[in-house]
Amino acid sequence: MTANNEAPLPWTEQDVLALLELEAAGDDVFISRYNQINLNGTLFGGQVLGQAAAAAATTVSGLTMHSLHAYFLRAGTASARVSYAVERARDGRRFSTRRIIASQNGKTIFVMSCSFFHPQGGFEHQCAAPAVPPPEELESLASIARAGGVELPTSLTRMSRVYPIEVRPVTGRAILERAEEPRIRFWVRVPSAASTDDPRAHQQVLAYLSDYFLIAAALAPHRLVFLDEHFQVASLDHAMWFHRPARPDEWLLYDTESPNARNGVNLCRGLIYDRQGRLIASTAQEGLQTPRG
Repeated sequence: MTANNEAPLPWTEQDVLALLELEAAGDDVFISRYNQINLNGTLFGGQVLGQAAAAAATTVSGLTMHSLHAYFLRAGTASARVSYAVERARDGRRFSTRRIIASQNGKTIFVMSCSFFHPQGGFEHQCAAPAVPPPEELESLASIARAGGVELPTSLTRMSRVYPIEVRPVTGRAILERAEEPRIRFWVRVPSAASTDDPRAHQQVLAYLSDYFLIAAALAPHRLVFLDEHFQVASLDHAMWFHRPARPDEWLLYDTESPNARNGVNLCRGLIYDRQGRLIASTAQEGLQTPRG
């Protein structure tokens, strides 16, 4: 049994499937092997989302995850492993529900509920995918960061190196510069996910990547605030609904917007489409954006 106050193993910063691997540590308790540092120097929220989804899936058989709802309670540290305790809240004929508590050093940092079900036939409709250029015609975020032209904070210089995800903004420098409206669209993929055909693993990787740049939509009209390292930006909660299976190693379009920001808190929403225009998943997140005091 591994204590979660032990240091994590060194991660390649590329293999997301390895990042989401967990070690069993008792009845429905799992421990992370690797950690990822976010742009604030703390534990990346997408990692915790993906690992919590992986822990929950380990306790369910024959069902597909269709939703998750999570709260980030404390900033996690990348220097200690994360413990995930899964509660089997309900097992019904068609639906199963799990609650997951993530902790480090005896303190809860994250809680999540997720639901699994047997898909059945029924009515179908979806929002149409926006008309945007294909990823092959767009510049990568890494290339934009390398080219400069904007004053990047030290935490964002990692974008110019090889990264676990590939991002190609539809509107060029929108992720890095001030925009007229709180909306950002970008193509994204996780190349390392190509090594598996497991649809559960693909969902977990989707949960992982769903936290990338979602909060950026709320910051788009206030870009100078985003570049100010004296300003605190953090995810407060995260919800996700899985509509159709998809491979995250293939290009997916993430269409994000922020309908409101007030009192230091913003709301962001996202729709994720595949290359064929099918709606794969929907996301929603509240974020903190306040001066560091």
